[in-house]
Amino acid sequence: DLDEDALLQDVDHTMSFRDTLTLDELKRGDFDFLLSAWTATDRVGHMFWRFRDEGHPSFDGNAPEHWRKALEYTYRRADAQTGAVLEHLRDEDTLLVFSDHGFGSWRSGFNLNTWLRDNGYLAVANPDQANAGFLQGIDWANTRAYTVGLSSMYLNVKGRESAGVVEPDDVEALMAELKAKLADVKDPATGAKVFSELYTREVYHGEAEADAPDISLGYAQHYQNARQASRGGVGGPLFEPIEDKWSGEHAATDYQQCDGVLFSNRPLEKDHPHIKDLGVTALALLGVDGPSDFEGEAII
Repeated sequence: DLDEDALLQDVDHTMSFRDTLTLDELKRGDFDFLLSAWTATDRVGHMFWRFRDEGHPSFDGNAPEHWRKALEYTYRRADAQTGAVLEHLRDEDTLLVFSDHGFGSWRSGFNLNTWLRDNGYLAVANPDQANAGFLQGIDWANTRAYTVGLSSMYLNVKGRESAGVVEPDDVEALMAELKAKLADVKDPATGAKVFSELYTREVYHGEAEADAPDISLGYAQHYQNARQASRGGVGGPLFEPIEDKWSGEHAATDYQQCDGVLFSNRPLEKDHPHIKDLGVTALALLGVDGPSDFEGEAII
């Protein structure tokens, strides 16, 4: 709803305000743990990637340079904020600057529910309802798998879903079958594979394990669930070019291809730290025992 210059003005205002808040808290010093979230790099990545990727369907080679360089500008602002924080640290303070994901170009949406329908894993009872989304209009008695959200696929398991049909003893075989078939899906326009990895629920642990998706979608670069698929809809074309402002993504990209950034003012004791390590590290630095089911290890 904003034009590009209005968004960049808002980004400037927001970053300056959060910088002020962070430095005020640092100067006050009344904390054991201070978390400051900077969101502008994410917003600019989402909205301006189409100006930096010549292969994007919405690329505009005549766009103003400050639109094409908006992400670099925002990162420089973030670097300056980090520098200002460093100047106010005490000798005993530990600073961690991290992102929860990287970024990349989102060129094409993949309607996974359409693929599941076309390959006999999902059936539609009411096409109009199914097209609208929200898992409506689906013939659950003849559906074995479905997707909703950006990166999650579920099996219609008997005893778990309200209209489940997949026998629990058949779950492992069905997951392996879907994983193998999806791994071979290619974009007919480019010949590129749509998925770089597909993760079955065994990768999840902890108290919420039962709520994990049966398959987490590790999309290859440039692909994500199409918007219809993410809202639980069925019926759109298999591939949809991304032709609006939201042109950069990360949410369903295979995490191995979407590294984030980690900066510390202290040496790290691990060559390849993982985001799971950061909560454990923060608790260790505070002298607090973490929950027994926390994964990760202290890296400082």
